[in-house]
Amino acid sequence: MRHRLSDLELLALRDEGDGREPLDHGVVAASDSLTDLVPRHRELVVSLVYLIETPPSVTIDAAIVRSEVPHPERLRSCNPGGWHPREWIELLDGSLGPWTMVVDDRRVLSICHTPCPLTARAAEAGVWTAPDVRGRGYATAATVEWAAMLRPSGRQLFYATRPDNHSSQRVAQRLNARWLGWAWEVAAAAAKRAGNVHPLSRAREDDEPLIERLGRGDGARWRSIRLRALEEAPHAFGTTFAEASTWPPERWEAQVLEFATFIAVVEGRDVGVA
Repeated sequence: MRHRLSDLELLALRDEGDGREPLDHGVVAASDSLTDLVPRHRELVVSLVYLIETPPSVTIDAAIVRSEVPHPERLRSCNPGGWHPREWIELLDGSLGPWTMVVDDRRVLSICHTPCPLTARAAEAGVWTAPDVRGRGYATAATVEWAAMLRPSGRQLFYATRPDNHSSQRVAQRLNARWLGWAWEVAAAAAKRAGNVHPLSRAREDDEPLIERLGRGDGARWRSIRLRALEEAPHAFGTTFAEASTWPPERWEAQVLEFATFIAVVEGRDVGVA
């Protein structure tokens, strides 16, 4: 969902949405048809697009820090995962655009950042919240603060999310964001993963892999990594490839949720278990 703000601006100007999201089955059918036209090693990224207009005031039980004011030095050691070490420092230093964070005394609980370069007329919000504190309003509060920082610039503020990310869609609802439409983007495979480094980050020049922790919804991803490892080093594990390949999706998902599983990501590709 990066490098496309000009397209989102056109969608907002056309203003064809009535604020109500369409039925998913029609979009799924359209997506299936378009997928057949996507070249190998590319993927079709489908997202719901919203316009943030007048978000409500939100009260939460944690502090919010903003990129425009001095922030605690301890944040430099609070990378929650999913950020290249160099990219995290660039984010804190303001090189990657405006951000807000919900924090407590020990860690970052939620982030609203700017995942693609600002244009003169638009900005897009990217949101992350720690899995164990979701549902507490932190993502909404962080996004409200992010919007408050950028609103004086006169930019249109966009919020986009995947059709299967229902928790993110609930954040859009809490923001009173207006639904504009669906966006289809042909992107490099795995470009939408957290392992995708910010386009403004110099971490793209580094050879160091990103270490990412798998979470809810990553069962299929974990299956692919583990089966590949079993093929390459069958004697290194207590399970065989033949046995593991028969496990149902629920078992892989349960493993991701039960055990802390870290993987190495290079240029958006899962290259191994860390």
